[in-house]
Amino acid sequence: MEASQIKEIFENSGYGFLYKKFHYQLFVSGLLDDIDDSELIEGFLDSYCFEQNVNLCFDNFSFYFKTYYYSYVKHDLQNHFLY
Repeated sequence: MEASQIKEIFENSGYGFLYKKFHYQLFVSGLLDDIDDSELIEGFLDSYCFEQNVNLCFDNFSFYFKTYYYSYVKHDLQNHFLY
């Protein structure tokens, strides 16, 4: 997914401030490089409550995303095998 698409997802979810804060770390770490499903990122941002005035480091943000990603993939696999 392109950086402009990721930025748009963050802004549409009301978390433009997070993209502005972490865009470099997202690029360098490659955290979202293999994500082609915009619904995954949207779901993640909708599931967590990030406040602009609360100090959040990228390591914690990355941990939250990886945890959400794991449960998303696991749930998707379960649905694939059940249906």
